[in-house]
Amino acid sequence: MNGNASLYAWLAGHCRTHVVRSYLEIGTRDGGSLEVVLANARQLSDVVCCDTWGSHYGGSGRGGHAHIHVLMDTHGYDGRREFLDGDSKATVPTLMPHLAGTFELALVDGDHSYAGGMADLVNVWPLVRPGGCVVFHDIRHPAHPDLAQCFADFVDKRTKSHEIITDDYGLGIAWKP
Repeated sequence: MNGNASLYAWLAGHCRTHVVRSYLEIGTRDGGSLEVVLANARQLSDVVCCDTWGSHYGGSGRGGHAHIHVLMDTHGYDGRREFLDGDSKATVPTLMPHLAGTFELALVDGDHSYAGGMADLVNVWPLVRPGGCVVFHDIRHPAHPDLAQCFADFVDKRTKSHEIITDDYGLGIAWKP
């Protein structure tokens, strides 16, 4: 099972059919999801990436984001770049209030515990503009059985407009009213 195939397909399709100017990503790691967004979001002008850049969440353990600059340059991306280096539970809240309602698309693929996933979802939600969405990855990952309930609890209190994709490791998409 390729755990990212459905995520990458969804991101590519979404970026081709929706205007995505601002993108926030928690759990950038090696940049696979970011690369899909860069290749398909033609109006992208603002990217914020958050990661610890360590290997404890299955990443490369590169220790920093220099490889993401190279990736962005390779795709000819010349928009605003911001990096939140460290634990997203501490770094993402620093974007408030100046970036509230900014992002059309946010991906949460960081801390895979129930508490960590919920904190990321709650912290990202006010940053997403009305009509935008939050994508929550790995809701069917066998090593993270609490993430499906985390997503269900999150949307239950915030929006009725959501979808769940069960292919691969699964993803939940919550649309902001």
